[in-house]
Amino acid sequence: MVDDDADEVFLFEEALREVNSNSKLVTIGGGEPCFDVLENIIPDFIFLDVNMPKVNGKDYLKAIKKNNNLSGVPVIMYSTSLSPADKEFFRESGAEFITKPPSFKELVSFIKQLLLKEL
Repeated sequence: MVDDDADEVFLFEEALREVNSNSKLVTIGGGEPCFDVLENIIPDFIFLDVNMPKVNGKDYLKAIKKNNNLSGVPVIMYSTSLSPADKEFFRESGAEFITKPPSFKELVSFIKQLLLKEL
């Protein structure tokens, strides 16, 4: 998960733990270090916040899709709001998108659905 908001990361990690306590979440605070971490691991999913300082989610997505090791990893754009133009860009780029759920319960439900879909 690449997100510059520590509170969002904490909630996501707690929701993931509730769904599957064996899952491991690797978090990156946003910015250039993302690619250093992703050189060493190939995740099952990449969750990208759209609006981050330094490098935004669109730029990360472009770089991920160009990387031979990461291009096949499902990317989920994760944001508080997405413009129609952003949604179209992400769809055309092969990423899914979700508006950050407003409650913890809805976040747990989203993660359950995502994991069930991938099984």
